[in-house]
Parts: sequence; C-alpha cells; structure tokens
Amino acid sequence: MRVSHIKAPSDLDDINISDYDVVVDGLLGTGVRGKIREPVSSTIDLINSFGGDVVAVDVPSGLNPDGGVCDKSVRATITVTLHAPKPVFYEPEGERAGKVVVAGIGIPPDFERLIGPGDLMILKKRVRKHKGDGGKVLVVGGGPYTGAPALVGLSALACGADVVSVAAPSSVSDVVASFSPNLIVHPLDGERLKTEHVDEVIELAKRHHVVVIGNGLGDNDETVEAVRQIMESVKRCVVDADGLRAVELEEVRGEFVLTPHFGELLRILSLTESDTLDRRIELTKKVANSTGCVVLTKGKVDVVSDGENERFNLTGNVGMTVGGTGDVLAGIAGAFLVRDEPMKVACASAFVCGLAGDMAFERKGISLLATDVIGYIPDIIKKWNS
Repeated sequence: MRVSHIKAPSDLDDINISDYDVVVDGLLGTGVRGKIREPVSSTIDLINSFGGDVVAVDVPSGLNPDGGVCDKSVRATITVTLHAPKPVFYEPEGERAGKVVVAGIGIPPDFERLIGPGDLMILKKRVRKHKGDGGKVLVVGGGPYTGAPALVGLSALACGADVVSVAAPSSVSDVVASFSPNLIVHPLDGERLKTEHVDEVIELAKRHHVVVIGNGLGDNDETVEAVRQIMESVKRCVVDADGLRAVELEEVRGEFVLTPHFGELLRILSLTESDTLDRRIELTKKVANSTGCVVLTKGKVDVVSDGENERFNLTGNVGMTVGGTGDVLAGIAGAFLVRDEPMKVACASAFVCGLAGDMAFERKGISLLATDVIGYIPDIIKKWNS
C-alpha cells in the first residue's frame, strides 16, 4: 500500500489519479464551515477531475450537512452517510452527494428523540447588528402574583432578547418594575387583566416579535376570557401557567408553544389521572394534535411534541420543583421563539432551562431559587452563540 502525505498543493503533482478505479473521499467531516483551505482545496479539485466512481464518507467534503456548500465540495458518485440522511441531501446542493446509502452505527432509535446540545444550534441563527435584532418580547402577566412575570422577563433578557416589556395590572406594575430597571413595564388599569385591556395589549404585541402570556395572572373568568381573545390576535406566543386555562382543544392560528405541567395538561383535556411517562407522552401528543401548537409538558422527563414527533429532555433536577422555574422556562421559550420554529424552540428551551438548573443545583443543592437558574443562563448562551 502506498501512502502519500499531502502537506501542500505541490505534493499532489506526484499523484496520477487516473491510475485508480475508485476514489474514497474522507477529507473533511460534518463540522466544516467557511472557505476550504489548502491543501484540501486543491485535493477536492483533483478528486473532481477523476472520471471514475467517487465514494464519500458521511458527506462529500465541503458540503455543509445542514445546507449549502462551503466554498467548494467533492462531487460524489455514492455517499455512505452515517446514521441518518443529512438535511442538505434534500436541497439542490444535495445532488453533489450522488446516490446516498445510510449506514447504521449502532445508535438506538429512541436515542434520536433525546434532546441534547445539538438542539442549541438555533442560538447561532440570528445576526445582531441593530437594537432589537435580538428580539422584542412582550410578557403579559401579573395581578395576584408579581414575581412570575418578572422572572419571565429576566430569563428572556438572559437569553439575549434585546427588549422585554411587561404588561401588568397597575396595582402591581410598580412592584414588577422594581425587580429590574431592564424591564419596560406597561401598567394596565386595575387589579387584574380584563377584557377591556385586550385592544391595548394587542397594540403592544404589534411592536414585539413574541408574546409570553399567563404568568401570575390568576384564574378569574374575565382574565381567562381576555387571554383567549389575545391569543386569537397574536402570531407568535408562549402560553404558560394561568394562560393555559384559556386553551381549548381546537386549532390555534400562529406559532404557539404551550408549556403545561402534567396537571395543567389534564385540565386542558378535562381528565383526572396519575402521571406516568407513557401517559404524559400520549396526552402531550393529543393536545398538540388538537391545537396545532407545540406542547412542552414539564416533568422529571420533559416531553415535547408537535403532534407527529416526540422529543424528550433529561436535564433538570429535584431542586427545580421550587416555585418560579416554570416562569424561567417560559421566558427562555419566548426569547428563542424570536429565532426559530416552535418545535426547535421548545426542545432548546427545555434543555437550557434544565441545564441551567443543573448548574445551579451543583452549587446550591435543593436550596436553589428560580433566580439562581437565571444566573447560569448567560454562560450557556455564550458557549453556544460563539
């Protein structure tokens, strides 16, 4: 067997590629991005000059597996891709892969449904150049409770939202504002959200990319009706806590993420039963199918479904049963919904909230607070947005 070490383009001069029957391309992996450097660039040119069969391993070198071409790429006759087809194979550039053959590498099918660090790729999608590019989130909450909407807003800011506004009843708006000068608070006249506030909230929503509604609102019948009317008029929305009382089993227009715990899921379905993982999966999928929303059911294992697919999140710990961590999750989802589609947002949100909770638990144990969880979010965002 002859081995040639290629350190510079000139080293390719000694290789007569026409002497071979098949070329196997294993130059670059799936992580390649940007301009292809030498001597790989010239090697790709040499492979593409070959008149015979070219077999690529996993993905042709230079082809971005998530879509597009990095400067240049190998044109393969056959690509033996590992585990599963890559998204680029379904795009026009995918023709460079030739015939695609999927080779298993021993990953159990259920593992494909686990949420993990790869779901945080959505953090790299938005380019920030001007104020507001990171997203504008409107939180509609407060009344009986003041901390909940503040926690939502602070976690959205920690996730990179540029502007977070909170629409809260005037009876508690000053208290909500006192949590942080970074929150823009809009008082709604009175002690709770009412139907007379609907038009005002909808006008505010038009100046924001995403609405997060429900946290701390209480269960007053008129408040629930106001939430229902607001939901009918907004396009991108995270519905949590008391806002879930307004959810009905009918199609919702827009991009919505619902974030119930199992008890709230049962209330939507008018059921009473024990929480098991299999039943949580079944009912999460049922609500997602009925409403057209993505549903993130919180629990020891978080279940995310769009009605067709299910994903499972294992981050998080027993310390996160403390009050307020659900509000933190809602704020994360609100900030992320600016960036991407609901299913990807729900998966990433569950992972980030649980991971931040695990970091807080390592330091505080069962004494952790919801604000401790928020404190670890920037470290995660920085790592995955760099």
